[in-house]
Amino acid sequence: MSTVAQPQPPATPNGAASGLDTNMTPGSPGSQDESSIITDGRRGPRRELSTSKRAAQNRAAQRAFRQRKEGYIKKLEQQVQEFGEMENQFKNLQSENFTLREYVIHLQSKIIDLKADMPQPPPTLNLSSVGLGHNLSGASAAAAAASLLSNAANAAALQRQQEQEQHATAAAAAIAASGYTPGRRPIYAERKR
Repeated sequence: MSTVAQPQPPATPNGAASGLDTNMTPGSPGSQDESSIITDGRRGPRRELSTSKRAAQNRAAQRAFRQRKEGYIKKLEQQVQEFGEMENQFKNLQSENFTLREYVIHLQSKIIDLKADMPQPPPTLNLSSVGLGHNLSGASAAAAAASLLSNAANAAALQRQQEQEQHATAAAAAIAASGYTPGRRPIYAERKR
């Protein structure tokens, strides 16, 4: 005897074979509601719970991401502000440095000019009498030296002015003694006639 396998009818969405269990009705206790069984074998309410749970997790993750992003943006904005302030400070310091360099160059040129114009002090000048003794501190010695240099420069300028006045007076006296008057012929020219 040979047994031939009869083909099975295709399965229906509710899981029962189409030719079998024809006497079961949807309301009978042996039958299952089509809405409660899903094709992968999970029940509907459990799937809905996991979907809502997943959605809640997604919302929480999105909220956390937004908060992290906002915090990071605030941190970057604060860094930009700090860098802007540092840039302003750098520009101010650069400008001040440039100004001070110009001032140093100006002072150096003044020192060179003063050294060139100042004659040597006379050997009879006693520097200790003007407060440049060895017992002075560095700051007071520097102040006294500056005062001495200033006084010496003023004295040298006054001496030059007096010498110029003496030369002018002597030249005027010599001209007057010679009898020279501007616009007139010299005296020796009149003698020859």
